[in-house]
Amino acid sequence: MDPALNDSVTAIYRGLYPSGNFAIPAMQIGGVGFRDQYYIARVNVGFGRFAVKFLECIDIDRSELSELYRLHPNEVNRSAYCVADLWDFAYGALSVRGKNSEADKLWENAGSSIEAGARLLASGGPASDAAVQSACLAAELGLKGALAQLGVPEARRRKLSHHLSALVDELKTLVTLTSTARLRSAVAVFPDYAKTRYDEHGLSRVQLVELMMRSQYIAAESVRLISKRDAAQELEESGQLPRRDFP
Repeated sequence: MDPALNDSVTAIYRGLYPSGNFAIPAMQIGGVGFRDQYYIARVNVGFGRFAVKFLECIDIDRSELSELYRLHPNEVNRSAYCVADLWDFAYGALSVRGKNSEADKLWENAGSSIEAGARLLASGGPASDAAVQSACLAAELGLKGALAQLGVPEARRRKLSHHLSALVDELKTLVTLTSTARLRSAVAVFPDYAKTRYDEHGLSRVQLVELMMRSQYIAAESVRLISKRDAAQELEESGQLPRRDFP
């Protein structure tokens, strides 16, 4: 859009909706957890080559983050990897968009589930318990998106149902998984998706926070298998932070 036209249209909307936010929306919204607290993290739109400071993507006051680092440095370091997962998921999916419409839709829905779960947990209210469903869906749709990109037909994906371990096994037959142990560890702790729709999930607040971050990792790892974008691995190999201890 022409810049002058964009400014004119924006001015009209600001007049109609003075409290509206007309900034370019984030490509992906997710979150990071520190013990039982959850904070929104954003993947913004970028052009060309640019440096990303992952901790600055978290909606948290700098003084609060500094205090958390003093008390729980490992959790702050881990949060940088969680944000890197969000960047790999968003930009990795974008880099292969258009190659397979089914995968595009699955990853789009996975991204929506990641955002929904993050917002529920960040709200801190009773409804945040529903985030377990978002976490399960994000992980499942992320894995199925990778399978779709690799040519696995819908009928086969449906047969694998909601079983995350089975989805990982299917992926192993198609690609070389260098992080099989991590991926298997991540999916092993997930509750039964269908059961949690009707029964108590039995997770503490801390466990629910962990589950949501693991779902982001699984979705990101699924995209990384296809796109080969891996900011999290680059961060790990850079030596800037201790090696990733999650999942």
